Amino acid sequence: MIERLIALRYRLRLRCEASPGAVLVLAVLPACTHHQQLAMERLSVHGASAQSVRVDAATATRFLHLDARGGRLDVDLEARLRLLHVGPSQARVRRGALAQLRLGAPESQRFLRPSRWCASDTLTALADREFVHIDPPFERMLAIERWVRRRVRVPTAEAAMSDPGDEDAGGVRATLARGVGTATELAHLAIAMCRAAGLPARFVTTVPIGSTTAVVPHPWIEVLVDDAWLALDPTHRVPRAALLRVGTGRDASDVPRVIGHGARSGLEVVASLEVEGVSLETLHEQDRRTVAISAATLGSLADATHWHQEARLAARRPQAAAEVTRTAPSRLAAAALRVASTTPRDARPVPIFPGAPRRGL
Repeated sequence: MIERLIALRYRLRLRCEASPGAVLVLAVLPACTHHQQLAMERLSVHGASAQSVRVDAATATRFLHLDARGGRLDVDLEARLRLLHVGPSQARVRRGALAQLRLGAPESQRFLRPSRWCASDTLTALADREFVHIDPPFERMLAIERWVRRRVRVPTAEAAMSDPGDEDAGGVRATLARGVGTATELAHLAIAMCRAAGLPARFVTTVPIGSTTAVVPHPWIEVLVDDAWLALDPTHRVPRAALLRVGTGRDASDVPRVIGHGARSGLEVVASLEVEGVSLETLHEQDRRTVAISAATLGSLADATHWHQEARLAARRPQAAAEVTRTAPSRLAAAALRVASTTPRDARPVPIFPGAPRRGL
């Protein structure tokens, strides 16, 4: 296995005018997963009477909920993150080590079914003719990526920048017929074709590296092969090692940048993402030479969340007698805790389970 630690610095500024009582739900916070961990996060909100962060347990997407007081609403975010980037060698993958599909898990089924903007059921006949016969599944995934890139082009970087919330209702077949589409439409077509060919796939939003005055999420996709979510950027514009995970869902309708209930105007979002300690050119070169597993996920997010909860439960001290009936943690979690607690202090730490995010570092 190939492992690399990538350090990212993420900044975001959001400004708008909101009516009193307006509610905004923002999908702009970086996700916290096994392989994407917060080293520091500073969140400042002005103009809200109440705020909260709610996490989707199935996808680790963090939604910021704001109740506006009325008038100017300001959101400022600065975060430093560590991405543990893990990937197998080309030879290992092509020999079929990631050849089996495990479609019985609820998470697999969720991302195998058609969704609002990924109508995979309309592409089944095409997928049967073009891709279903290709084995192993990893090779099928690569064949779909090449096919989508040949059939649909994104003309310019500017045209690729489309807000998922403004996506038209043309659908994947319309995109295929036009032969031209935005980065979001390209991602939707790739996801729909993967699902039609029997590969669970999901939509993920990231932030383009650099900064812009009118930033919108950049889409990438993940395809489930065996227990690994393999990351693909159909536009090939962001190296997979620097894919910051913000929102994850069935398609863009699950993770719009802003959901608003109540009047708002003058929305402005400025964001920047910097890679620390390594050049963007180096990451692109590494991306061309390796098969990348998503930096933010290894295996199932649902399993990762479950194991994390069990480890925290195992670490708790005995409580009052009234809590004796609490279900005990699994033996896997208890064993992991014992290993972690007996590691010598001067030894290099082994990240079995992610710790809670540390603030103010």
